[in-house]
Amino acid sequence: MTGTQYRFIRVGYHHLPLLRRWFDEPHVRQWYSDPSALEDIADHIEEMDVEPFLVLHKHNPIAYLQAYEVDGSHPYAANALGAIGLDQFIGPAAFLGRGHGSTFLRAYLEQCREEDVTSVIVDPKPTNRRAIAAYLKAGFAPLCTDRDPDEGSVLLMEARFS
Repeated sequence: MTGTQYRFIRVGYHHLPLLRRWFDEPHVRQWYSDPSALEDIADHIEEMDVEPFLVLHKHNPIAYLQAYEVDGSHPYAANALGAIGLDQFIGPAAFLGRGHGSTFLRAYLEQCREEDVTSVIVDPKPTNRRAIAAYLKAGFAPLCTDRDPDEGSVLLMEARFS
């Protein structure tokens, strides 16, 4: 599987029903149970502070990814100021455990590198072993354990390009 099989397209309002179905999947709901998550994505469509993307594999939507800049107001600013933060999940269960997560993350990291981004962070729950394994395989390294005011304990991980 190569990163060239993946494309990232901006989420539009017409994608919200698909994302609703994905949020109802047990493997997504386990980690993204906030009922306002879909409303937040709808807000991101027009705002510029978070970029929401669908991840396409061979023209099929398989995942959601959002990117944002870690600014001074972010809970992890002390550890990653100026980094790009990512949140992502695979939607359809049929795509789990097949290497898609780490591969599309590597493709996205390559785009970041080409745009002269110096650092990308992710913040999985320490118990989310599947996500942590995908992040490690994609090139992220553990940075520290931190606390998010809303999420509790997280493992801050970083991919650095310097």
